[in-house]
Order: sequence, then structure tokens, then C-alpha cells
Amino acid sequence: MFYLCFIKFFYGDFMKCQLKYNAGRTHNDWVKIIPFTADDSKKKLTIFYSVQKTPLGRFFIANTQKGICFVGVYKSKKELLIELSHRFPNAALLPKIHNRQLQFVEFLTKDWEYVKPIALHLKGTDFQLKVWNALLQIPLGKITTYRNIAELVGKNRAYRAVGSAVGRNPILFLIPCHRVMTITGKLGGFYWGIDVKIKLLNVETVGRNKKIVGFKNWNPTIF
Repeated sequence: MFYLCFIKFFYGDFMKCQLKYNAGRTHNDWVKIIPFTADDSKKKLTIFYSVQKTPLGRFFIANTQKGICFVGVYKSKKELLIELSHRFPNAALLPKIHNRQLQFVEFLTKDWEYVKPIALHLKGTDFQLKVWNALLQIPLGKITTYRNIAELVGKNRAYRAVGSAVGRNPILFLIPCHRVMTITGKLGGFYWGIDVKIKLLNVETVGRNKKIVGFKNWNPTIF
């Protein structure tokens, strides 16, 4: 369960949470990636979406019938719908709260032992899917490097390719790309903004590691 206290998070006042019982656990025991097939890409998909309030703020969550396909920080509904339509140009976008979206909220508000497995229905290259699966192995409260992820996927020197795949991650938090940093200990980039990356890491490491204050080198526990 979550230990909750108030903080200022991103665009508004949200709840800050320390994952009291989930620290050290990896997402891959609860989160499974289902790749888009050729048939999925050809047929007309319906994608349901909604904005959900969570202890970490408001998230824009979208899903197909097979699983969650997109999670992002809610900023502008118009911008997020444009991004969703770019990622899924042949899909019909339907504003509707779906049980799969609520699974994401449960993952942020419950002890994971009591959360049902979450399916992610993702469109990506074989290499991107390998990288995203590798990210699921980073324990909560720890970080890793682009080099370590490259080694996990069997491409020891492909740091830039790994960085590109990490940057294309369509599922915020469930695929924990915010836990990846450079080999020198710098934060690196983040699609949703470096301020969001800093806040997510601070939420996960309260009481366990040095607080991140910006782009300065940081030395938490390496996974």
C-alpha cells in the first residue's frame, strides 16, 4: 500500500506516495507486453481513453481490448489525442473509462500482491520491444544505465539505439524508463520533461537514497 503525503507535482497539487510494500519489486511479475501483430495493424482498432487522477497526478490512459497502449502525464487533451492518433493512425478514439485503465490506477494505489496482471498492447520494433521488456526488470527504488540495458538486450555497444528505444516508451511508469540514467550518473533525457523524471525518482527513493535536485550527478543504488 502507499504511504501518502502532499507535495506539489508537475502542473498541480497532487499526492506524493512512497511505495512502502513494493520497494525492490520489479514490474515484470505483474506487467506483460503483448506486441501488435500484423493483423492488429491492418484492422480498424477502437482505442478507449480517459484521464485518471492518481497519487502521482493525473494521467492520460488509453487501451485497446487487448491491453493498455499508452500512458502519459495529462497536460493538454488536444495534444495527447494528436499524439495518440499519430501512434495509431487507423484507430477510432473513444472517450470511455475502461477496466484496463483502472488497473493502472490500482498499480499506483495498492500492494502489488493484490493487483491483477496488467497487459500492455504495444506497437514497436522487435528491438524496442526487447528494450521495453528489459526496463520491466528494474526494481522500484533503484536505477540502471543505458549501458546495462544494452547488455540485457544483447547489444553491448548500442547505447544510442537503446536511448532512442527508451525515449519511445509509450507507457509512463508501468514501463519504468524514468529509472534509466547515463553511465556518469547524470539524469539523461525524458520524454515527459526532466522535472517529471526527477519527481518520480524522488517519490520512489524517499528515505532510501539522496534526493535528486537537478542535473547534478547522483549516486543511488545501481540495479
